[in-house]
Amino acid sequence: MQITRKSFDNTDEKYTRVIFDNGFTCYIIPKDVVSAYAAIGVHFGSCDTVCAGTNEEFPVGTAHFLEHKMFQTKKGDAFELFANLGAGANAYTANDKTVYNFTCTENFYENYGILLDMIFNAHYTKKSVEKEKGIIAQEIMMYADNPRWRCHMNMLELMYGKCALSADPCGSVEYIRTVTPELLDKCRKIAYTPDRMVACVCGCVDEVRIIEQTEKALRSVKRSKGGTFLLPNITSGPVKARYAEYGDVASPIFNMGIRLDSGKTSAEIKEFAAVEIIMNLLFGKSSDLYSELYEKGLFEAIGDGCQTERNAFYANVSGVSMAPDGFKESVCAKIKEYTEKGFEKTDFERTKKAIYGDLIFSYESPESVADSVISFHMENDDFFEYPAAIASVDKEFAENFFRERFLPENICISIIFPKEDQK
Repeated sequence: MQITRKSFDNTDEKYTRVIFDNGFTCYIIPKDVVSAYAAIGVHFGSCDTVCAGTNEEFPVGTAHFLEHKMFQTKKGDAFELFANLGAGANAYTANDKTVYNFTCTENFYENYGILLDMIFNAHYTKKSVEKEKGIIAQEIMMYADNPRWRCHMNMLELMYGKCALSADPCGSVEYIRTVTPELLDKCRKIAYTPDRMVACVCGCVDEVRIIEQTEKALRSVKRSKGGTFLLPNITSGPVKARYAEYGDVASPIFNMGIRLDSGKTSAEIKEFAAVEIIMNLLFGKSSDLYSELYEKGLFEAIGDGCQTERNAFYANVSGVSMAPDGFKESVCAKIKEYTEKGFEKTDFERTKKAIYGDLIFSYESPESVADSVISFHMENDDFFEYPAAIASVDKEFAENFFRERFLPENICISIIFPKEDQK
């Protein structure tokens, strides 16, 4: 067992990281709050479809199906077990990971025991797998009928082509019908090994007790080297500029994507910080562009963000607009202006300070901290070093990155117009 304790003077944060003998990692983060939150992340997501070396295939939808069945234990449905102890449990499957979590204000250690047990001792039957197929099929159809979801997925396909990254993590109804307990078992054996997992416990908890409880739960879990998966087969060429369809929306909705990856398997933490600053300079409520777009009536509501997923790195802005093509045109004009003139120093420094402040404020939330720690860990980064990464981004670095990656050929827009507009 390896125990590392770190503290950060600039944020007054600290954590203990424990790497157990079988490779399982656990972060323990003390917080003086009434609730506690725990999550276990598995470095296996919907876009991990081909195992390197063996070429065994686990099509899109496998990771999500397995997420559903991991709540089945020999002691019963884990959701009910959590609820009986006053905890709210959840899970989600992303392109690059699967995360199981719970939050509670009492009975934390009992609930943490349920989480550990279901992760390492899930027990599902052929009958329960068959029953789950109908539930997941309904979920697939529900997302297919969601215009905002379709708009987002269409944007990913414009940027990366048809691949696991741009496919619905739930998979297809046709594939779901073929899933068997044997397939799920094989997947767990390769992907759900201790070295591919990380837990994070955040809140008013006892460090020694967490370590002892985790170690006890892991005694029967042997060290085994998990499989590695091939990166998604994303397109290498320029993005497709535009796609539009019609759907059940009152006003046109859009999702504009900016592809930022450069062939590397992941974004550097400093680059990610730079993109956060740049996107706020472009679309923050105090930015010039935001005011210009609003005064022209080019949007009713917008939100922006950036994301890294395996070998993909992109930023996006989405919202409602009566003239989405005009919105993109104005954004591209502003990008051209910044490319030529650079950013105003005062705007840059103000934006950087605002992002830094928002990040420090987010440390008050156990859920936000734990989820971020897991995500950063899976990128081989440390979430608590992110404030320093933001502080290290100067105007010159941000402008060089902007000129190199925010290119016209890297920008696309996905639109869904109201059905009533269809001619």
